[in-house]
Amino acid sequence: MIHWFLPECKKVREQVKHARSMLQPIIDKQRLARKSSSAGNQPKYHDTIGWMEETAAGRPFDPEAAQLGFALSALHTTSNLMKQALYDICLHPELIQPLRDEVSKAVSENGWSTAGVFQMQLLDSVIKESQRLKPAGLGKLPQRPFWPYLGFFCLLMSKSSQLRTEGSPRHCHAQWGKTSPWHQHRRRHVRHVDVADLR
Repeated sequence: MIHWFLPECKKVREQVKHARSMLQPIIDKQRLARKSSSAGNQPKYHDTIGWMEETAAGRPFDPEAAQLGFALSALHTTSNLMKQALYDICLHPELIQPLRDEVSKAVSENGWSTAGVFQMQLLDSVIKESQRLKPAGLGKLPQRPFWPYLGFFCLLMSKSSQLRTEGSPRHCHAQWGKTSPWHQHRRRHVRHVDVADLR
């Protein structure tokens, strides 16, 4: 009962109400377009609202709450990764100047564009290495099976089962080598794309 009277909870309810008022016109517009289109000519929306509608396939769900959940999880994981990357850079101060030089060179040549960001390969490698060793969670890719089946050790998995991939291979020496647990150049030369193709 107390949550009805706490100022913080009242503010959250007001913000959720405001978010619903912003999202509802977009949801209504997409649903109306789907209803007014023929079965073989359904419009495609490349956003989370359209994706959720397709996935729900007519089943009832709360699109506003789901969109808020996406936003919350995106903010948390992004800020968590940024924090860890900054920690790792601080532990390796010799990286600060090379990173600055790389960003300055990329922006001066290509600006803040796809090609410019692609040139920041040391920065990309540093961030990915931080993410590899400190992910947001030890498990990844939570999924539900589409039909019952026999899983590991002949366990019957029902359609309501929650499946999650175990993530400890990120720390596997056989896969990543026995050099340093954190190595800024580990992912640097993985990509083989010409920057000119991205301009």
